[in-house]
Amino acid sequence: MKNYKFIFLLLVITSFMTACEEDLLDQKPIDNLSIANYYNSQSDFQEAVVGIYDAFQTFADRNYLRFSELRSDNANGAKQADLEDISNDSPSLNTGITNELWQNLYRIVYLSNTILERIDDVEFKDPEIKNQSKGEAVFFRGLGHYYIGKFFGQGIVLTATINLGNAKNVGSLHDQDAFFSQAENDFGKAIGLLPATAEYGRVTRYVAESFLADCYMFTGQLSKAKPLLESVLKNAGASFEPVYANIHKEDHNQEVIFAATFADGDDIANTYPQVFVTVNGQLVDGYISFTNDLLNHFEDNDLRKTATLETGEWTSPVSGKTFTAAENEFRNIKLENGNNGKNQGTGDLIFLRYTDMLLYYAETLGSSTGMNNWTALGIVNRVRERAGLNALPGVTKNDILKERRSELVMEGQRWWDQVRTDNTKGIGKTYEVPEIEMSRMGL
Repeated sequence: MKNYKFIFLLLVITSFMTACEEDLLDQKPIDNLSIANYYNSQSDFQEAVVGIYDAFQTFADRNYLRFSELRSDNANGAKQADLEDISNDSPSLNTGITNELWQNLYRIVYLSNTILERIDDVEFKDPEIKNQSKGEAVFFRGLGHYYIGKFFGQGIVLTATINLGNAKNVGSLHDQDAFFSQAENDFGKAIGLLPATAEYGRVTRYVAESFLADCYMFTGQLSKAKPLLESVLKNAGASFEPVYANIHKEDHNQEVIFAATFADGDDIANTYPQVFVTVNGQLVDGYISFTNDLLNHFEDNDLRKTATLETGEWTSPVSGKTFTAAENEFRNIKLENGNNGKNQGTGDLIFLRYTDMLLYYAETLGSSTGMNNWTALGIVNRVRERAGLNALPGVTKNDILKERRSELVMEGQRWWDQVRTDNTKGIGKTYEVPEIEMSRMGL
């Protein structure tokens, strides 16, 4: 499922994105042809679901790592004011680029609700496809709410499309708990509808379980996360990759549980390779630099450092310039998979993988023994052994968090670990709702 583009975009999404320029929550009705008369068949809904994946792909490429990793103690924005604002928690953020993040997340919610409002009224040739399509829509509605709650901490919970009058009279914003409650409800429904296996890049029952477990971990409900993590680790079809450097070399690695998929071509490649290049502390073609805190965090001889931050001579595929090795030269190479020569990546962006879930599971175990006679210490030492490090004699929650940081650099997890452990180092845990959106909602 490499290319999510399709003819449906001409009917619905183009109209939707035009409306987005005015207000994502302030949706004017799309013409009768594109809505009332479009959703008439199984194939119509299958194409509409692809539109949600397209919206998710846009969020993954344009927003996810920028608004999470740049907030963390792993990286800083530089050379571009809006990226610097993310790292510095600038007050100007709510008048600028956070509006794109807000709109892209609500686009996912909107497209999901458009399907869910109509799917039960249409007979499908294959009931299993109907369940899958409905499951995907309800999953992504939950995912949109989950990330709105995480990124902004408040907003409007939407379980239906909203008309112009209602959008301007919302009264007040819903709090973060309301968003997480909606996400929990939708992920739970999706688990009951989605298949156990699906084409690579599409959500399954175990992807929904993984995100529900992630939600429980983020909100400190470890006892609820534990059985879900056991199910995912046992049944999701992912497994522990013996060689760390292999995980990001090619798509479809055995560790991957869920990824946003990309392919060659300007409209379907991701833009990350062009923003993560640092040489001797100076940015080359990129806009993001790695912190000394991160560089000093890695233990000596940790193989994950060399598999994440490469050193040595490097030729930019954009400028054609060759940069010689320098003592403090580091380039992120996790996102270089499939660089197409335009500094765009055709490699997939991993959202969830096996070791991420495994280290979560270690947190839930504490001093107890879990499935397969696993212990937190055993899990951590297994991860450390792959990284070429000595085993620890004992393990604490802080040890697990340190391993998660080394393991998941530039995978969008570090900031959320900092938030859930109250370790944001003075940076606000959420972004403010953009001023323009507050105005459009009459608030």
